[in-house]
Amino acid sequence: MTKITELRRRGDFGETAAARYLRRRFYRILDRNWFFYRKEIDIVARRGNTLVICEVKTRTRDPDLGSPYGTAASAVDAEKQRNLSIAARAYVKAIGWRGNVRMDVIEVYLTPKNERGAFKASRIFHIRNAFPA
Repeated sequence: MTKITELRRRGDFGETAAARYLRRRFYRILDRNWFFYRKEIDIVARRGNTLVICEVKTRTRDPDLGSPYGTAASAVDAEKQRNLSIAARAYVKAIGWRGNVRMDVIEVYLTPKNERGAFKASRIFHIRNAFPA
């Protein structure tokens, strides 16, 4: 398996784990992998009168061990935030949303793959209002 395929598989697994996490906390998943031109929203969810735009970052290194690259959420830099905000505004317009909008980041940390090559989420951190909409 190529490195890109492995990264995509890991990312897809993390997004599925994040969606499951949100559903268990009574969020309704409206969309996944929604694109506006080349800008992607990983998960769009709703809880009450709040539309939640989620960026999911998946990592294999335990956050307690530290990483030379910082936390998973630190990968959501100013450019990524700007792109998410543009896509969020397009989504809000497309569905005619009139309620609150919140920008969240969900960090998913995976355990090393088991003998069958399967992933497992060891920790999930949900950062609400990670940056302004």
